[in-house]
Amino acid sequence: MQKSTCSPTILPPDASLAPCGPSWLAQAKGRKVYLGRKSLHLNNITAALTALLLLANLQAGRAQLAQATIYTDNFDVANTTDFDTSSQSGRHSGLLANSVVPQSGGSELQIQNHLLVISGQPGSYDARMRFDPSTNYSGSYRWDWSSGTAGSSITASGGMVVSFNWIPADSTANWISYSVGITPNSDTSFRVTQTSTDCGLLLRNNGGFQAYKQGTLGANANSGAFPVLATNVVTLYYYFNSWAPGSAVTLSACVNGNQIFTQSFTWTQTGGVQNMELASYAANTRIGNVAIHALSPILGKKGTAGGCQWANLVNASWTYGWGSATPANLAPGVLWYPMWWAFYGGTQPGINASLAQLVTNGAPVLLMYNEPDNASQANMSVASALQGYTLTSVAARLIGFNNLISPACADDGDTWMWEFMNAMTASNLLCSAVAIHNYDETSSQFLSYVDGIHNDFGYNVYVTEFAPTDWQTPTSITVADCQAYMSNAIPGLKSRSYVLGYSWYAADQPGTGALGTAALFNTNGTLTTLGSQYKSY
Repeated sequence: MQKSTCSPTILPPDASLAPCGPSWLAQAKGRKVYLGRKSLHLNNITAALTALLLLANLQAGRAQLAQATIYTDNFDVANTTDFDTSSQSGRHSGLLANSVVPQSGGSELQIQNHLLVISGQPGSYDARMRFDPSTNYSGSYRWDWSSGTAGSSITASGGMVVSFNWIPADSTANWISYSVGITPNSDTSFRVTQTSTDCGLLLRNNGGFQAYKQGTLGANANSGAFPVLATNVVTLYYYFNSWAPGSAVTLSACVNGNQIFTQSFTWTQTGGVQNMELASYAANTRIGNVAIHALSPILGKKGTAGGCQWANLVNASWTYGWGSATPANLAPGVLWYPMWWAFYGGTQPGINASLAQLVTNGAPVLLMYNEPDNASQANMSVASALQGYTLTSVAARLIGFNNLISPACADDGDTWMWEFMNAMTASNLLCSAVAIHNYDETSSQFLSYVDGIHNDFGYNVYVTEFAPTDWQTPTSITVADCQAYMSNAIPGLKSRSYVLGYSWYAADQPGTGALGTAALFNTNGTLTTLGSQYKSY
């Protein structure tokens, strides 16, 4: 089935021209026969200059994220005399751009060459950057990050991402730290290790780290836990749904796109007020582009696989079409979920630039690789998929992008997927959910399969292709069969909290071929009977 109406050009990251055209190979997959279903249209990437500009933007830490921007500081206004009264003009963006002012603690901070210079005194004290309210920055009050629209945006999206560039002055055991859940409206040295700090992270110039939870040392390494570069990107993911005392939080700490540890803790010290701060024990540490974002929101479960120009007719929140470029005929009010159909080779800078472009364009998620276990689809080895996925995971963490979705196999329970998921987990690669394709003929079989994949791998789930199908005898599945299947399958998916999204997949038009009775849209863009039913959920 040619996806001519909604198959945008796929832009493989840093790739050469790949083959085009539909594939109709049949491949036996255990209990069913799979047919090649999607057409692949690829153009060569020739915009080298654009990629370089995007990469430069990324390395400067200024790629716009799909997440809600809470607060940023680009330190673009120099000040070497009085940081606390320095000009804020043009420095900030986000919901709190006019509400929060950074202030010195411990010693006077400076801004030089678009970088914050923060100098502690080893053996004596650390220097700190506090976040104060713009209406009272000369007093003892600190900004309450849990307050107002910004605080609600963070909890509604499931947490926040704190990121900044870090340029160490040397390669010693001196350090920087980031502390959250601190005693409200207080100022003290060595906050990171205190019992009054819910979670403190210390990163050493020699690649060591220490993680503290209310003063108790947790994960740690003296040195060499991560490579320290001339300029490093620190990305801290805090996952939580409430600021209230006793609420659970998980921190995933990444340096240069590589996860170095995770730690769970609870909000206990805040009394419902949330303060945080950045500190340095080393002299002449330089910090760039501090940014705080809400995690990427997932706005609705229901989507469509294809049919992007009509997805709004079934009240879908999102759609995709097996490519990355947003189609010109995308239905209004519907989110586009890009996919990287396969991995064609590439370099880290190329992947960085390609992902930065997608995120700048507003991508809420990135779907990775279409049926790599199927010879008529992406047809990739586990090693090749891991190579591309690792590069993409690093690129995602560099910019705080948190919604990377696993490859979708023809059969997620087969050996390929087990090998991939085990290797991905062992390598601490980023994964928000496992993608599923399923064409079981009954809804009970389908929901059992979905539960099994979730239980096997322990991840949330996106069902990106599903419908009842008999690949060998398509006419045996009637419209009435599809209606009965849908009446049980959709409520089942909606009731499962671990299912983040689902997208019905059907023929481009009603007919008697494979998936023809599962069509949601007529050729003139009106809804079929089944489409009207899908709309009702």
